[in-house]
Amino acid sequence: FGDSDDVSRQLNQVSKLIKLRKSLSSERDVFVITHGGYDTHNDAGDVFKGKMDQVNAGLTSFVAEMKAQNIFENTVLVSTSDFGRTLTSNGQGTDHAWGGNYFVLGGGVKGSKILGRYPDKLGSDSSLNIGRGRILPTTSWEAMWNGLAEWFGVVPSKIDEVLPNK
Repeated sequence: FGDSDDVSRQLNQVSKLIKLRKSLSSERDVFVITHGGYDTHNDAGDVFKGKMDQVNAGLTSFVAEMKAQNIFENTVLVSTSDFGRTLTSNGQGTDHAWGGNYFVLGGGVKGSKILGRYPDKLGSDSSLNIGRGRILPTTSWEAMWNGLAEWFGVVPSKIDEVLPNK
């Protein structure tokens, strides 16, 4: 893990706690890290690229450590955000929007798939574009929690109670 970025420092700490799972008698744990500073209305991409470089560095180290601990097959990472971004510029950067992208990764995750429907068109003539590049989501963000809820022991008949907006 590098010490130069916040994501690596946080994931390094999480990996240390995971390493203690047996002595803590832990069956399943949930850890939350934060990585702010994405609300860049006046950035043409340099700040965002730097943020993505930090996420990549942290995830690369974390995955390697989970594999070294022989627990990657039982590890799931989920990214979330409180908002998406417009596809069009405000003249200096982008503004808040609805549709966004999240990812789920882990050793047992069947990757390389998109949950939901990617829009046929992204331009102003798209039925999902409500103006200025604000795209309406086609799938609730809660839908990605379906498999994780089952992993935590929620029986299929109770999924709709746990995730009413999925």
